[in-house]
Amino acid sequence: MKKLSVLCVFVAFISMSFLLSDPIKEKVHAYDTKALCDAPLVGSGYTGAPGNTTCAQSGCHSGGVNNGPGEVTFDIENGVTDYTPGASYTMTITMQQSGVSKFGFQTTSRKVSDNSFIGSNTLLETTRTRLITGGQYVATNACGSDATVPDSIEWTYEWTAPTIDEGPITLYLATIATNHNHSSSGDDTYTTSMTLGSATGLDDSGDLSSLIHLQVFLHWKVPQVFRKCTIQQVSKC
Repeated sequence: MKKLSVLCVFVAFISMSFLLSDPIKEKVHAYDTKALCDAPLVGSGYTGAPGNTTCAQSGCHSGGVNNGPGEVTFDIENGVTDYTPGASYTMTITMQQSGVSKFGFQTTSRKVSDNSFIGSNTLLETTRTRLITGGQYVATNACGSDATVPDSIEWTYEWTAPTIDEGPITLYLATIATNHNHSSSGDDTYTTSMTLGSATGLDDSGDLSSLIHLQVFLHWKVPQVFRKCTIQQVSKC
């Protein structure tokens, strides 16, 4: 009986050793450069906006900024150049780079006059993108980095302008194309931005100084008209 117990323990030990050395099980824990939905999630502040950094500048990825062979486009719905207060726009980000299967992005919008966050973001692809820092940033999630077709990827989200005219607004975008070797080498970072003008013509400081100057001019030229106008009405006088 004692010999049988020892034999059972020995067989169990051999079986456990075989399982631990099973090459299939080891592959599960090894890095797979083609694995899906395993992109790391970084925090906010990697857009290239003033006060932000990029993945290349932070040291987590090598290669400089805008030195790679890839192409990045950042488009706004209907190609508008001036936002309408309260209006929502579909934003489209497209990346292309040969030999790359993993991509990523992070974007934010800032008021030109003081670099504060402005507007709001809404996800259109909840399985591929995420909001960070209370919605001030939009970025890829773990599954959103996988190329949808060879060597390229596209994302969309919705940006809503502030409800009142806040002057010019800049949308900043940083993207990355990676070889997915789980190191900092062989990756390319890109940055770009677009500035949307003020729909009602406020200057960069967001004040009414330009209209005040116009008011004084109208007072000197046509005083009888000026008496009927307020500063809000001056554009109609």
